[in-house]
Amino acid sequence: MNIKDALSFGAKQLKKIDSATLDASVLLCVALNKSKEFIYTYPEKKLTLAQEKKYKKLITRRAKHESLAYIIGKKEFYGFEFAVSPAVLIPRPETETLIDAVIATVGSQAPYSLLDVGTGSGTIAITLKKLLPKLRLFASDINFRSLALAKNQSASKIYLQF
Repeated sequence: MNIKDALSFGAKQLKKIDSATLDASVLLCVALNKSKEFIYTYPEKKLTLAQEKKYKKLITRRAKHESLAYIIGKKEFYGFEFAVSPAVLIPRPETETLIDAVIATVGSQAPYSLLDVGTGSGTIAITLKKLLPKLRLFASDINFRSLALAKNQSASKIYLQF
């Protein structure tokens, strides 16, 4: 199977999903560990048996309506990439308006302290800390796995606790 055939196969398998073609290309990028530019530049490139097997497994998961973000383990939020898992909710684009509201309210003024209750993957707290480094942020969650995920991706000085 080459890249072009794989994309066609994936889109057909995902035909009941609105974003079938896009999802098939994202999953192929994951299976090949290559960029979208690569898969569209080299449509005749053959997949190894291991790559084909991995791709089909990813397609099967998506065909069962498993979230693309959970399958690939990451989601973009406010221009930053965050790890996600079934232990956390997937960051939604609508939540980015909360970031805008905080920035509009706080601006670059310091010191402010903010509390993110139920932080999940930490996307809100971490994004705010990256954009407004003078903020004092406290993030909490009752789920150990959620908090561990947030701690692992927080290089910022955010106090996290459960």
